[in-house]
Amino acid sequence: MGVAPTRSADIGDAPTDLLAATRSGAHALTAGWGHLYDPTAPAEHTVDRPGDLVDLLVDQRR
Repeated sequence: MGVAPTRSADIGDAPTDLLAATRSGAHALTAGWGHLYDPTAPAEHTVDRPGDLVDLLVDQRR
């Protein structure tokens, strides 16, 4: 896709999703609404609702 991993993000609810993101070099975001969400799993950000992802991305561009 032509995008460096460090310029991308992966959002998931399972700890394995966050591990995959970290290992790939992408930013790891956790979906706080997911059924596998674990608040102790390491993530750069927790997104509480799907709509909050847009706000996070806009804030990161500033």
